[in-house]
Amino acid sequence: MLSLDLFPEQFGLEEAKRMVLRNPGLLSTKPSAKVDNLTMQLSYGVSFTRPLGIAGLLLLLALASVPAIEGYTDVSKAEFFNSIIGG
Repeated sequence: MLSLDLFPEQFGLEEAKRMVLRNPGLLSTKPSAKVDNLTMQLSYGVSFTRPLGIAGLLLLLALASVPAIEGYTDVSKAEFFNSIIGG
């Protein structure tokens, strides 16, 4: 059994084809892997981030980590930028 055979059982043939087009990496999964709605949602995430490349992904990671860095250092973005520009 191919991993592609698992997807139409859960989502239907046409939706499974579109999902694999968005995320071809799904074809490399083990056939016994669990297939659920998270698989479908992840395919949308992959299709959104693939055109960004590694630099875009690093930028997204940096932007997403700003609140954690602020919480850890107790320095807000405004304080940080004011210290840089001397304001």
